[in-house]
Amino acid sequence: MRGAFGRIESVLKQFEGGHFHEVLTVGVVGTFAVGWLLPRLKAFRQTHPFVELRLLTHNNLVDPASEGLDFAIRFGTGIWPATTNLRLLDAPLAALCAPDIARRLKTPADLAQEVLLRSYRADDWTTGSPPPVSRRGR
Repeated sequence: MRGAFGRIESVLKQFEGGHFHEVLTVGVVGTFAVGWLLPRLKAFRQTHPFVELRLLTHNNLVDPASEGLDFAIRFGTGIWPATTNLRLLDAPLAALCAPDIARRLKTPADLAQEVLLRSYRADDWTTGSPPPVSRRGR
């Protein structure tokens, strides 16, 4: 009985104040959450006041069903098992490095000679053009 009453209470809470309240659970990469999504949350809340947004952040391969997600936002090619994918926006790759490494780089192709410490894809340096080199902070 306790479980049944708990489910009834949960459904009734969705209609508090005469409005249907819905929970939307979204899994996002942390850098996307901080750099793009969080600055837009206030406008989202104003536009959709009856949606409770729950954000989960991690960079792992996503499995919406086992994680209880309604949606997930990831960086990459969109080839993930058991998902339907939609490209949201371009996210160009940018290389970051220590100043002493930056001084060695003369062209973007020079990145191919450097050690790649972290990437979401094993072929980031080998497909297409190397990412742009930023000279800020020299």
